[in-house]
Amino acid sequence: MKKADRHKIEEFIRVDHAGERGAIKIYEGQLLALNTFVKDDKLKKMIEKIKNHEKKHLDFFNKEIKKRN
Repeated sequence: MKKADRHKIEEFIRVDHAGERGAIKIYEGQLLALNTFVKDDKLKKMIEKIKNHEKKHLDFFNKEIKKRN
């Protein structure tokens, strides 16, 4: 693989990694707001499920970053 191509892939992985971290923080904020202002267990479970899905993505990108360092 060309060095420029490898560099681009690494850049994409870093951006995706940052996006996953951001998404998790957004869902954590939503859960905090729900727990503070609205007691909606069904919605809370749905957001927890989505947050856990994002954590799986984050784990994947963490592994990809480690492979490339």
